[in-house]
Amino acid sequence: RSVRRLFEGDPSIGAYVEWSNRTHGTPAERRAPSNPAFTVNRLVRHWGHTFIYDEATMREALAEAGFSRIVNVGPGESSHPHLRGVDRHEQEIGRTANELETIAFEATA
Repeated sequence: RSVRRLFEGDPSIGAYVEWSNRTHGTPAERRAPSNPAFTVNRLVRHWGHTFIYDEATMREALAEAGFSRIVNVGPGESSHPHLRGVDRHEQEIGRTANELETIAFEATA
């Protein structure tokens, strides 16, 4: 779940980078599908993102907003049965890509 992982050469991450560039890239990006810089920039600039969180920054923001018992959960997971599976992003992009792109937390106010 770290942007740094995109540059480290992990084969599963490499497959994600190539999928992202081939699926969502410009013609120039599709010609260099293994270039993680294109994927990182797309993650930051596209789809209405205004900020990309890492775990530490999200935890701090939640704590400063008054939340406690902050728990990192997987995409679509929850300790509350009625909240399980409400994230539908996986259905759009697949499990592997969703797990690489998504960070999810539960917290108590």
